[in-house]
Amino acid sequence: MKLVRTILITLLLLFLLKWGVVSSYYIPYAGMENALYEGDRVLVKKYAYGIQVPFVNTLGHQQLLERPAEYGDIVVFKNPNPQYHKSNIIERASYIGRCVGVPGDTLVLDREQRFSTVLHRDLALAHPYFYPASLDDSLQQVMKAAHIQANKLVGYKEDQYIRCFSNQEIAKIQPQFSSILQPAPLPKDTSAIYTSLIIPQKGEVITMTPQNVSFYAKVILQHEQEAALVKDSVLYINGIQRTSYTFKQNYYWMLSNNAINLHDSRHFGFVPQNHLIGKAFLIWLSKDTTSSLWEGYRWNRFFQIVQ
Repeated sequence: MKLVRTILITLLLLFLLKWGVVSSYYIPYAGMENALYEGDRVLVKKYAYGIQVPFVNTLGHQQLLERPAEYGDIVVFKNPNPQYHKSNIIERASYIGRCVGVPGDTLVLDREQRFSTVLHRDLALAHPYFYPASLDDSLQQVMKAAHIQANKLVGYKEDQYIRCFSNQEIAKIQPQFSSILQPAPLPKDTSAIYTSLIIPQKGEVITMTPQNVSFYAKVILQHEQEAALVKDSVLYINGIQRTSYTFKQNYYWMLSNNAINLHDSRHFGFVPQNHLIGKAFLIWLSKDTTSSLWEGYRWNRFFQIVQ
């Protein structure tokens, strides 16, 4: 019976692949452990963020019924690096990462972009807290007992994780974690060590400041298709001085699960909506890349839901 089920699932997957409803993506590196391992092959819903329009994709994945990525989604997307010289987005390398920042969130970056904290719009009254990554399972059990739901990781630094908690939530979990949770030292003067940025949202007006203008100018030049230039900390578009800019599409902040892997937004910045390929949802094959053809299969990972 198990063999019959496996054959039926395989036939269904082949049908979906043939008609382009889903696509298969190979995980070439270990940056997404423990969600995905090097050597995994995953299926990606190509319709998750909109129906892709064929033959008009030179400037990105043109989409009908466009839908935004959500917190926690594991997303396959095209390389958005501003220094990447291929104008045709479709020909660029594909990456995979977890969506930790959505349009309208506030992003706090250190100057070298090795550490990022995302302050979510719906957690505006919450504060980020550090705690040891090794205690994450224990903290999640306490959160579950305290009925704290939909509280996802918002960042990490070295061997520490970061979550945002309101004062009410902290009061519920502090008895068990009073010596563990430490408020993240987000500086008041973000111009000193950190840069504070709003993740652009379609139709949103963002004010240009000396602290953010260079970062946004690259986004406008590469992804908004505008002739943006910065002189003396002032933005010029098509030669006209601008103190603000209205963005034409949504952007996201994507991170890998592995803090030392930089194939994510800490390296190439915001990921535009038109670079999204789809949402990874199922591991259909998993194999140790160092093993021979007939060995190294991780049978327990076959047909597992991506989380």
